[in-house]
Amino acid sequence: MESFAAHGRYVLYQTVSAGEGPGVGKSPEAMLLLCLDLQEKQIDRFVPTDPANLGSLPLDPSGRMLAGTLTREGVALPVNVGVWQPAGWLHFADDPRGTAAALQAAGVDYVSQRLATVYQTTNADAAQRLMSFLTGLVGHGSGIQPLRNRVPGFPDAKCFRRTGSPLPADSPATWRMMQWQFKCVATADRYAYTVFSETEKDVMQQASAQYRILAGK
Repeated sequence: MESFAAHGRYVLYQTVSAGEGPGVGKSPEAMLLLCLDLQEKQIDRFVPTDPANLGSLPLDPSGRMLAGTLTREGVALPVNVGVWQPAGWLHFADDPRGTAAALQAAGVDYVSQRLATVYQTTNADAAQRLMSFLTGLVGHGSGIQPLRNRVPGFPDAKCFRRTGSPLPADSPATWRMMQWQFKCVATADRYAYTVFSETEKDVMQQASAQYRILAGK
């Protein structure tokens, strides 16, 4: 079910897809109305940039996080490269509702992404709590297994492997990030982060490299 609604200078588009059964909950119509109500309140808080000034918007609103997020010369990056405040990042989250609560609890103010995804929290304790949430999120689901081996010199990092056939090596980076073969979750002081790769050795090297960048080593 889809709907369009005029609201001030904006046209709001909602789409809902729902099955049938006792676990579905609200009807598609009720879900559309709820989405529209929430979207109207959200858009009323939005302050748009004058089109003439779009070119002057900063690539990194945090001023520093993107420069401290892992990248590698000659390696293709996913489409979603940038720095977001929590509300923006939820568009890319696997579990938006759970992630929203976890980001708020950890005091996250920015999330950056290149080859790694980095979350800036209020302090080291908050980063550890967020890591626990991310570890559960990454490790959830069929076909995901924890790795027995630990990241050398970094035993607190949690790494996982997706069973089954990997994507072809020439697949777009965005697909490989979404359908990762190996993934690690770790922290560095006030930061929690994830890295992914097609091999166990490389994902562990990335986990170590991102730690050194964030720790200033």
